Amino acid sequence: MTRKFKLPRQLAIVKRFSMRALVFLLPGLLATSALCSSPAEPNLAPVKEWIAHQSEIKTIAADFVQTRSLRTLRSPLTAKGKFWFRAPGDFRWQIGDPPKTIVLSHEQSVYMIQPARKTADRSAANAASAGSFDMMNFPMAASFAEFERRFEISSVQASGTLCRIEGLPRDARARRLLSKIILEVEPGSGQLHAFEAITREGSSLRSEFQNVVVNGKLAPGLFDYDFTGYRVTDAKP
Repeated sequence: MTRKFKLPRQLAIVKRFSMRALVFLLPGLLATSALCSSPAEPNLAPVKEWIAHQSEIKTIAADFVQTRSLRTLRSPLTAKGKFWFRAPGDFRWQIGDPPKTIVLSHEQSVYMIQPARKTADRSAANAASAGSFDMMNFPMAASFAEFERRFEISSVQASGTLCRIEGLPRDARARRLLSKIILEVEPGSGQLHAFEAITREGSSLRSEFQNVVVNGKLAPGLFDYDFTGYRVTDAKP
């Protein structure tokens, strides 16, 4: 992708949110054996089962394709990436090859890394999950009641071979920016197919997942990063 552009403020925030949110969402969703229902009465059984499966997830590795759709662009922009997770809280989410953006969580810190610029924004893991979008922490909920305090599901619908779950975080700041969050789960395999965040002004950021491996062996040092020569700054709340 050679075209350069400046993201609108809302989508730039959503991009940052989505990258961090996904890495918290994936551990539970990739293991959920989803069930579908009508929009009038959402079947919350998949969410309850997902939370119950949290303790079973040790590692995840997956490829993904990210698509950005903006009202100011005629054609969507796409990029490929990779994701890794290791319980209880290590993850690495990167876009591009070589990576253009990396989100890394390790040893109680979350880093937003820009390798080409040699810069990294650092947040405490608990601050990142309790910041602008409280939804980011909900896969780690201890109970379904705790999950419901953070996220509102509006519908669960069948769409071909997929189960489409729509909703919003209850966080007021997130709701001012977002009109909808969509999760697409494949009932036959129980895996997450896609995650999409749609802003109120009509832009969207969608990630589709492939080659998902749950509880496989991960490469040593995957969650370590050499910040030699980098400018590391503390991210603003």
